[in-house]
Amino acid sequence: MDEKERASKLERLAPKPTAQEMEAVNGLFRHFLFKRCGKGEIWTTCCRRHTFVKPDTDNADELRALHAPHTPEPRNGWGHSPTGKRRCRCPYCGAEVTVKELRYSGGRANLWSFRRAVILRQWRGALWATAWDCDKNYSRVGMNGEPVLTELPEMKLLGAVSAQRLDVVLMDEYARDRLLADDYFLDLRTLDASFHALSGLNAGGTVLDISDTPFVRQAGFSGKVYLGVVQNAPHPERAAAYIHYLFQR
Repeated sequence: MDEKERASKLERLAPKPTAQEMEAVNGLFRHFLFKRCGKGEIWTTCCRRHTFVKPDTDNADELRALHAPHTPEPRNGWGHSPTGKRRCRCPYCGAEVTVKELRYSGGRANLWSFRRAVILRQWRGALWATAWDCDKNYSRVGMNGEPVLTELPEMKLLGAVSAQRLDVVLMDEYARDRLLADDYFLDLRTLDASFHALSGLNAGGTVLDISDTPFVRQAGFSGKVYLGVVQNAPHPERAAAYIHYLFQR
């Protein structure tokens, strides 16, 4: 089987992202509020709304956003956090947004951004991990010549692995709760008796909080990171060695 056939088979077998998962991926990106102040028109990329603000609206948050100053892009391309005077929140979902007046935003190609995401999913009786290249491009226009600004990210499948080949899973709180409910992890204390003494181990012994280990701190993860080992993992001894490695660094 050549590379093209393998990629085709992978794409056919791997689970596709659900609408909820795609919205979660969208949340990984920098949020914008595009507007045409003169027309009372607002687009939000966080909650993906396109709205015309009525002149007699009593929504003060809408008016505040509509009349917020345009935020130019930094020249060096590094930090994107708005200054204190230019901070604004989405009037609909409350997310922090960067305000862009369309007439000052040019073709918006400089706002293109990229993220890489891994999605964990219980599917067809197995736990799958799928890796995706995700990008958002705000320079697109529709058939009517109007900008397309509220679309979900485009996602291209990079790779997938099922539970039959998966040993260790690193996850956030949301994934932890979903997978614990499905009883997907084995008791880590069965791998090594010394794991009883690990700080951060949950009451059932199935999930380990590794947020304070040197590996995670150096990697720069923003939230809590948890580790689990899949039931019937093909290489439990490697999983145990990895846990020792994390706590001995």
